[in-house]
Amino acid sequence: MDFIKIFEKYKTGDASEEEKSYIEEEIKKNELISEYLAEKYDFDNVIIDTKNKINIKTVEIKRNVNKKIIKIIATSVLLVFTLLILFNLLKKTIDKNMYYNPTAKTVGQEYHDDFFFDLRAYTEVSLPGYAVQSIYAYDDGEAKYDISFSRVDLFTKKISNISAAINKGLRQGTFEDFSAQTYYVFGGLWEYAKGEQEYEEWLSLELSLLEQELEHLKQLPKTSYISAYVLFNDDISLEDCIELWKNYKVEFPWVAVKTDDANKNNTVVGFRMLKNGGGDSSTGDRPNEKLYPALQYTDSIELVKPNGNYFIERYSMHFISLLKYLSDREEATYALSGGKCNYKDALEYVKKNGIKIRGALLYAEVDELIKFIENENVVDLFIDNVLPSKYAGNVYK
Repeated sequence: MDFIKIFEKYKTGDASEEEKSYIEEEIKKNELISEYLAEKYDFDNVIIDTKNKINIKTVEIKRNVNKKIIKIIATSVLLVFTLLILFNLLKKTIDKNMYYNPTAKTVGQEYHDDFFFDLRAYTEVSLPGYAVQSIYAYDDGEAKYDISFSRVDLFTKKISNISAAINKGLRQGTFEDFSAQTYYVFGGLWEYAKGEQEYEEWLSLELSLLEQELEHLKQLPKTSYISAYVLFNDDISLEDCIELWKNYKVEFPWVAVKTDDANKNNTVVGFRMLKNGGGDSSTGDRPNEKLYPALQYTDSIELVKPNGNYFIERYSMHFISLLKYLSDREEATYALSGGKCNYKDALEYVKKNGIKIRGALLYAEVDELIKFIENENVVDLFIDNVLPSKYAGNVYK
């Protein structure tokens, strides 16, 4: 018999009694074989129900699918977090390269970070009468750095502890955190160019005020110790300044240097002329010695042989090293000065014209200061501070 044709007739109800018996016998055989196979083999994914239909184990399939979905989600979340971490690390790296990083060591030093030398150079050149110590910078992330240092008033020995920040190359803090109160004193000393009508009018006024200030000084006790800014009517050379230093019992903790002919450069720059160059302690850790051979004044000792121009050469080398360093550290000086200091133009002028001193910060006992003013070409005087005695503080020598 043809099983397929008879089975089709069986399904449609057209089979004869003999054909029905034949098909039902075959179905019984199939049931027996299926039961046998089900007992012999473990089919995890199929079962035979009472109606002889094969069903997929949907619960098991759902469980497997859920496991895969959870695995995919976990992998995706991990990937997202990994990408975020990598992005933040990359952003921090970019920020550190884009903005001033005071914690870096990029100028040839071994131990101290850049901020240590940046702040010392900036303070000496642009903050007359001050030195800094205990200088630290801390990476706070996202191109923000917490900074702290102690600023010493070289006259009173008063120490101010400063805590501020530099965020993406910009200083954050009060004006006093980054600039001493006397910062702009010299800016007003040469507001007009010599020979202009305004200059002559200003000169006449200042000379009359100078007489009054001298009278005031003469009333002070003889032991009084004075901190004062003076302006010379004519620029003097570094050699002339050293002669004044030798001829009077007067300290020159800082001298102001001319940086342009038109008096338009508002960058007030200068350097210390204390007899040990002092204020900053010397450190064996040095920035690039080829570019800045005498960034620390004491470094010039080994570079200049004793001769008749010994101090002139040492101070010149020191000042040029300071200006060169600050000119090369544009991001640092912008952060520290707020972008107000143009050291490049000052350096070029000094290289071309030499060191011409326009004024000075002086420390002297009252009689010596009066003698100095009366005998030298001083046209302006600003008394900054008065101590009862030279020995009221441990004055740097």
